[in-house]
Amino acid sequence: MKFKNVIISTNTESLSNLKARIIIQYISIFILLLILYTIILLYIQEKNKNKERINLSNIPELEIKNTYIPLQSWNDCEAKRKLVQFINNISNIPKEARIAVFDLDGTLFQETDPVYNDWKIYQYRILNDTNYKPTEEQKKIADKLTKAIKDHVMPDDLEIEIYYSTAEIFKGMTLDEYDKYLKDYLKQPADGYNNLLRGNAFFLPMLEIIEYLQKNEFNIYIVSATDRNQVRSVIDGHINIPKSNVIGSDYDLASINQRNEKGYNYKYNTNEKLILKGELISLNSKLNKINSIIRNIGRKPILVFGNSEGDASMANYAISNNEHSGLAFMVLSDDLIRERGNQDSANKMKELCDKNNWIPISMKNDWKTIYGLNVTRNNKIY
Repeated sequence: MKFKNVIISTNTESLSNLKARIIIQYISIFILLLILYTIILLYIQEKNKNKERINLSNIPELEIKNTYIPLQSWNDCEAKRKLVQFINNISNIPKEARIAVFDLDGTLFQETDPVYNDWKIYQYRILNDTNYKPTEEQKKIADKLTKAIKDHVMPDDLEIEIYYSTAEIFKGMTLDEYDKYLKDYLKQPADGYNNLLRGNAFFLPMLEIIEYLQKNEFNIYIVSATDRNQVRSVIDGHINIPKSNVIGSDYDLASINQRNEKGYNYKYNTNEKLILKGELISLNSKLNKINSIIRNIGRKPILVFGNSEGDASMANYAISNNEHSGLAFMVLSDDLIRERGNQDSANKMKELCDKNNWIPISMKNDWKTIYGLNVTRNNKIY
């Protein structure tokens, strides 16, 4: 009996071991399948992620706008806060009334280094362009400008002399020739700066304002005392607005065959060329800026950006009796380190801002950068 029990016990134990091995094998197979399934699942997920990354470029612009951060070159300041507050409350302003006008020199573009861009172009045309033969009167004006730059004193009559004479020095050029001449000039290094071309001397924080306003469906205009066609050449590739949104001083045009016949009598024929006539029609400064806004836009702007008394008229026009409560901002030329500012002019403009309820923009305190972090001043003497 004992022997039989041992045999039975042994057989029972062998059977149990067999079952255990079978169970372990099944479990092992299950684990292997589970691991294989996990690997396949992870592969599929990674493949889908790659597809999503590739398809990011196909996301509509409207969806990508969520990543836009406005006014990144600005410090936290009063001007920024007031502008953002204004934009956050424009839902009741119709799109056709969302009009912002900007001066050019000193507001969007380098002005005080050493003078207005169009004045520097005048100086270059007379004194440095070997292909142009200036008159004695034009030489006198250019010498007067050079002395004024050196002495940091601008005679009262110099501005009007330059504007009338600028019309003359490009007489006979077609608009295409004029545009090419200006753009060739703008490709030269900017006076007094490292890593900056003349044509790239835009204030980055102000370009960010234009972008910010455009994303909020504003119609942007430039209203400058500079020749209208010159402004169009300067902003080309930098500010995305139609040419019709550029307002400036106007130089007369004529047909190359017109001779002395008046424009209201002359009939323009096919294949004729238009050339600059050499005459100033209108100087777009001070009160004339309001006149040109009315003629060219037909609506009162709700935002105005300027930097000088030449912009005072359109600033006051925007903030007075405006159904949409307009604002006016003035850029102060108070940065003497990153730009050749003028503290006296900045102090005077700050006083005018306080007096007229304009909002000052300090280049020194409000902007993280002016032309870009890689742009530095040098000690070049004019």
